[in-house]
Amino acid sequence: MTWFMESVAMPKTVILVHGYSVRSLSTYGQLPELFVSEGIQPETIQISAFDSLDNSVTCDDLAAALEDRVAELEAAGIDIADSAIVTHSTGAMIARRWILDRVAGNKPSPPTSSHSPARRTVRPLRSSAKAS
Repeated sequence: MTWFMESVAMPKTVILVHGYSVRSLSTYGQLPELFVSEGIQPETIQISAFDSLDNSVTCDDLAAALEDRVAELEAAGIDIADSAIVTHSTGAMIARRWILDRVAGNKPSPPTSSHSPARRTVRPLRSSAKAS
């Protein structure tokens, strides 16, 4: 299968939402470098950095911790509506809960439509050859 990426405006900030407790961008290996090679400024790559290795912590707790981190970023001048959220593992569930909470609270959230200028969408290309 071949993939292509639609050409649209890059987000101004990338927020990495991890699965389990991560405190450093180095945990992501070459991913930050790949963002930089695509035109994202290194200082705009942020990490959620919440503790999640406690068995008593729920997804709602982690979504609240992500909200606290996003509030810090917004206080520093970052426009969350012009940001991309990149998740790994449990981070996807946490980000989903966080976005739903933001929408319910009428707070700005990252773009969720492929029509948004701040999002790049990857889609599979259909092959014209029939599979045998």
